[in-house]
This record gives sequence, structure tokens and C-alpha cells, in this order.
Amino acid sequence: MEKEVTITEASDALQISRQAVYVAILKKRILAEKKAGRWIIDSKSLQDYRDHRFCRSKSRREDGDLVYRPERGEYSARQIAEKFDVPVARLYHLMRNNRIPHYRHNAAYVIEVQDWEALRKIIFFEDLEIIA
Repeated sequence: MEKEVTITEASDALQISRQAVYVAILKKRILAEKKAGRWIIDSKSLQDYRDHRFCRSKSRREDGDLVYRPERGEYSARQIAEKFDVPVARLYHLMRNNRIPHYRHNAAYVIEVQDWEALRKIIFFEDLEIIA
């Protein structure tokens, strides 16, 4: 091993929680070994993890395009929530109940927007019929 680092040092270097480092070790994304009851991480393994860890903002499709493409009407729940100033949880609820057209790309929900006014009505429950 080259330089060895502890869980705390790794979490500081990666700017993630200690728990996230433990999870990465358990999923074998960071190579580490236990010595005297403490996890010791090889600095090369840490650098490899930093260089290859998943980052949603850099997510790309197989053809190289980004997952969210506003020019084609494809947005993330967060982008839509910011536009309408509503909680992201509301959009996820509407997607789970099939009220907003969307599809999954790996772990990402992609919302297709064809008509902004129709989407606004769905989000603010203006399209519900009142039953007397």
C-alpha cells in the first residue's frame, strides 16, 4: 500500500460523510482493510473512487447526451420544482400516482413537458373535477 488514510481522513478528502465512506467500502467501491479494529484505506483506491464515483449532474445516456435535456422538453423534478416554486416531494408524489408523464433513466426520473400550462394545472390540482 502507498499512503494509508482512515475513514475520517477519507470523508474529509471526498467531502462526504463517514457513513458514505463505510457504504462505499462495503460495496467494494473503495478498497480497504481492517487493521487493529480500524478501516485503513489505500490512497490510490481513494483517488480511483474520487475519479469514478457517480455524479448525477454529469449523468449521460449511452449516446453521450445528458439525461435532462431542456431543449427537448426533458427536465428533472428539481428543475420543475424550482420553476413552479413547489416542493420536489409534490412532484415525486404526482409521478408515483401517474399524474405527470415521466420515465426512468437508471435512477433518474425524467419529466417530459409538452405543455407548461397543462403541467401547471396538474401541479396545482386545478384539473380536478369537483364532485357534488
